Amino acid sequence: MNGAHSSIFAGEGAARKAGRAVDWAKTPLGPPENWPTSIRTTVRMLLSSRHPMFLWWGPELIQTYNDAYIPSFGHGKHPAAMGQRGADCWQEIWPIIHPQIEDVVERARASWNENQLVPIYRNGRIEEVYWTYGYSPVFDESGGVGGVLVVCTETTSGVLAVRRLGFLRTLANALSEAQESEDVARIGAACLTEAPLDIPFGVIAVDGTAPRQLGLDGPIPGLLSEARDPAPFARRTLTPGIVCQAWQEPVTEVAMHSFDGAPGGVITFGISPRLPFDEAYRSFLQQVVEQISIALARVAVERAKDEFLAMLGHELRNPLAPILTALEVMKIKDPKGLEQERRIVERQASHLVHLVDDLLDVSRVAAGKIELKKRRVALAEVVATAIETASPLLEKKRQRLRVDVPTVGLDVDVDPMRLGQVVSNLLTNAARYTGDGGTVSIHARHADGDIVLRVEDTGIGIPPEQIPRLFERFFQGARHGGDAQGGLGLGLALVKGLTELHGGSVHAESSGLGKGSAFELRLALASGDAPAEAASAETYTKRGDSAERVLLIDDSEDITELVSAFLEHSGFDVRTAPDGPSALRIAQSFKPTVAVLDLGLPVMDGYEVAAKLLEQLGESAPRLIAMSGYGQPEDIERTNRAGFERHLVKPVDGASLLRAIAGE
Repeated sequence: MNGAHSSIFAGEGAARKAGRAVDWAKTPLGPPENWPTSIRTTVRMLLSSRHPMFLWWGPELIQTYNDAYIPSFGHGKHPAAMGQRGADCWQEIWPIIHPQIEDVVERARASWNENQLVPIYRNGRIEEVYWTYGYSPVFDESGGVGGVLVVCTETTSGVLAVRRLGFLRTLANALSEAQESEDVARIGAACLTEAPLDIPFGVIAVDGTAPRQLGLDGPIPGLLSEARDPAPFARRTLTPGIVCQAWQEPVTEVAMHSFDGAPGGVITFGISPRLPFDEAYRSFLQQVVEQISIALARVAVERAKDEFLAMLGHELRNPLAPILTALEVMKIKDPKGLEQERRIVERQASHLVHLVDDLLDVSRVAAGKIELKKRRVALAEVVATAIETASPLLEKKRQRLRVDVPTVGLDVDVDPMRLGQVVSNLLTNAARYTGDGGTVSIHARHADGDIVLRVEDTGIGIPPEQIPRLFERFFQGARHGGDAQGGLGLGLALVKGLTELHGGSVHAESSGLGKGSAFELRLALASGDAPAEAASAETYTKRGDSAERVLLIDDSEDITELVSAFLEHSGFDVRTAPDGPSALRIAQSFKPTVAVLDLGLPVMDGYEVAAKLLEQLGESAPRLIAMSGYGQPEDIERTNRAGFERHLVKPVDGASLLRAIAGE
């Protein structure tokens, strides 16, 4: 080995060793002893640097590089790349980089690129690789550009980390909206389509729902049947591979993983053909699995909570139903007898009904399951309805109510029933914590394009430290007066939730104990000049005939005894049954025109009984009315699908039952 050759590539290191092994005389550069000073100096500098560097020299762009650059090759290019023509070494990316090299040579100006995708062939594949690099001209002895020096850093890991973190954030935000397992599968699949470079295709199978595919034109034969409780990231080879939109190369491998706490739930990821399945890739997919598992667990908890609350509502409403029906019957039999005692029982039973309703409503508001039925309405109309609800307590405590709500000019687009619930809760709350003979006032005004409704009282006031927590569920501050019957601490939480559902806000004010309080509600003023819709008056006039034959089916002896007595007094022909089989036997001879069914019956539930009645009596089948302690929207939707005409929630007042039977 001659001296020049030895001096340039002398020393330790893989790049120097590769340089010594090249027969440079067979390259366009010729023997190193003949190299001009410019290239010899540049190569020495490059080999001594600890930063990744690469040099192309001469018209053929012959390559040299240093040890720091070798990892960027992966497996397959080094050491053959030393002394090789650039076009031969980088065939896969030459259309990308050659114009950039020519620009530097022709203009003698450096270029700079950050986090640039420049896929290269390494590790036996074309890989998705990102670089931050600069091309700098190296001048030869003539003053022209003799070569191009590349100073570069591979940034693939950083680019992928940022990309994957952004996707995980998007996925988490989207999954927070899921309310059912089907929502999790649908949202998860939709989000995964936004990550085609990392997840070319996928299949999400959540137990009880149809598998969701993304990035696939059709199913993969046998794939799901193999994916039952797989080991974490169990990998399968696909033959043939599947070509997806992200890359030209087919996907030949998938990784499968089950969802924690979701039996039968499995996700299958297509593995990118341009990325190694390394720890970072695996960790990213693991986090995708964990986020979907968390969402599935959350909806399972919500579902269990909803089922518990529905059962609680059912169990609480069932004993209230015969109590209130008994009061109706007592009123019919002897309108004047025990009138004061009846009013007390009715008031307390109604209070329990409202507590149950508040408990269920506040849970549904928190879960985003309240659907508003908006219409344009005058705020004064809503306030008038709320005052009717709160009046018994105001009258009982002999309180003055001052109202200043204009009947025109304050229209809102709201759900009148739900906003009425908000206002009545505020009025009732004010009355409850104001002493006998105190004053409650409600007034409304325009404010910066909105409507502000303010409820004030002269009551016991609120300690300053309690105001920030007033609207929390189940929060009850220490009471220093007012009505001892304070409820569950749900009323104000419901006020806040329903107000925000309407796009409004609410806040509380008080100067302290003994100085009263105020609650201010802010809502958007209805747009446009259309007049508010007048609420239709709901009245009931008893039918003049008694042609209806009513079959009452309920396993509560108290309910059947009292409701049947009420209906018979109202002129209907009534038969009762404690369960489904008894009801079907009675129906054969009785031929009811209306069947009022509890849904939670023994032996056969109400849905089965309804189906059998329709099948057994055919064209003579009765109209179906559900009367149940279950009153969630999904319960009502299910009875509608089952052919029920009405769904009444226990306890049912007599007028509502009569209207339902009359078909009104």
